[in-house]
Amino acid sequence: MIRPYTVLDTDERVMTMEPVTFGLIAIGVAGGSLVGVSIMEGYGIKINQTAINLALEVTKYGGMLYLLKHLWAIFI
Repeated sequence: MIRPYTVLDTDERVMTMEPVTFGLIAIGVAGGSLVGVSIMEGYGIKINQTAINLALEVTKYGGMLYLLKHLWAIFI
């Protein structure tokens, strides 16, 4: 649970990321990296498409596993 921080908080705070927040961040990072890649291609830098596809697939499957972990905790 995320609570606002005040100076009076003396207990240890636990920060966890919700699945929706994780998804938004992952999509933003992937989109930002693709924009960066397209800018580099515009400047004539050779880009390895296989490596990009591999990185995006790993990110996608990692996000799915993260979501399944949270769903598993809800139902079990």
